[in-house]
Amino acid sequence: MGSEEKLDKFYEEKQGLDDTARASVEQIRMDISAEKDKSNDPHFQNIEPDKLSYDDLIVWDKYRKGVLSEKYFFDYYQKLLGGIEKTNEEIKADSRRNFAALILNKTIAEDAKRKLEEREHRKAA
Repeated sequence: MGSEEKLDKFYEEKQGLDDTARASVEQIRMDISAEKDKSNDPHFQNIEPDKLSYDDLIVWDKYRKGVLSEKYFFDYYQKLLGGIEKTNEEIKADSRRNFAALILNKTIAEDAKRKLEEREHRKAA
């Protein structure tokens, strides 16, 4: 079982949000708040950590642990876009949409950096 599968299993087991899971969720929310306070990323300006859903927090946790797969993120993103168009909670929607854009931008930037490093390594070889 890979890292992402183990993390998925953990989250599935914690859906009931017992005290341990609740503390974990609140810690992730505090981590996002701390990152927002120190970051100059413009996406963070419109993110209210208290408005993020459990799914958003899972995505952040997986991203920070380096186990967020492209498939998982895009499934989450599609679900998010569908949900936003069906609600009138504009503040929450904007916060969640900005959060998804933040993760997407960071993922794309990291992928581009990795590809550039691979290309430079091949040139040097």
